[in-house]
Parts: sequence; structure tokens; C-alpha cells
Amino acid sequence: MRPIEVLFFVFFSVFGFTADITVGNGSEDDFSNIQSAFDFAKNGDTILVKAGEYKISEPLNFNRLRNPADPDLSTVKNLRLLGGPNVIVRMSDIPADTARASVVIFENGETQLSVISGFVITGGSGTLHGNFQIGGGIFCKDSSPRITQCEIRENTLVKGDKF
Repeated sequence: MRPIEVLFFVFFSVFGFTADITVGNGSEDDFSNIQSAFDFAKNGDTILVKAGEYKISEPLNFNRLRNPADPDLSTVKNLRLLGGPNVIVRMSDIPADTARASVVIFENGETQLSVISGFVITGGSGTLHGNFQIGGGIFCKDSSPRITQCEIRENTLVKGDKF
């Protein structure tokens, strides 16, 4: 990220403005991977993902860095993740943790203000919950995100629900 962009994001984040963050492989893009954009984003930001296939080894998690015990990290960020017809998020054949191999995870109390729209979500094998591997494509626990215009396909499970 260029220094002027960092200054722009810091200024608008401090004063409560939201930002559009781009993910892609071009030099003009803010990030080259989606999770880094999530980690950087502030509540209310929009992450725009350019066409391409994004292969991941860990699930995408809007609030991966959230820590309820830390006042600075306790707030749930509601973000908008927007793709398009040619944006594919694929879990690696060898995920970092086979017990957490869903492509997308919502588990931190995200609300309907958290949106994922316009993605092909594929290759997941679920997240261990009790004795079952569930949520091959999307694992959702204690959250109610809005999922629109997504194609969730070719996800597998040994036991449980592939969605």
C-alpha cells in the first residue's frame, strides 16, 4: 500500500468514515489477498474483490482478529465483501487446519450488516463442530450475515451439511 493511501485510510478511519478497499493482483490494488483486507478494514468498510481465483489455506473470517477480552479488539466489524461473476474463492487441497476447512467462517456475532455477495465459494471441507464437520462452503455460528448472489459448489464433508 502506498503511503498516501495509508494516510487516507487512517484519516477516514479515525473520523468514522468508511472506505472502499480493493483486492486484486494489480499495483493499484490495496491488497493481493482477501484476509489481509479483512484484517485491515474498519467497521462499515467495503472490500471490492477483482475477478480471479483466490486460493486460500485458511478460511476467510471477517473478524479473525476479534478478541472479546481486549477492549481495542472486542467490537465486531460488519464489512461488505463484494465480488462479481468471475471471482472464485477456493480452499486449498491441503488446508492449514483440517478441522477448520470451510471457505468462509462467520462466528463472531456478525449481523446482516456483514455482507458477502458475488462469489463462487468452492473446495471447502467444513469446520469441526462437536462430532460433525459442517459448513463446507460457509460455516455460520452465532451470526446472521447476508449472503447474496453467491454460488456455493463442490464443497465436501465426511459427515454433516455441505452448505
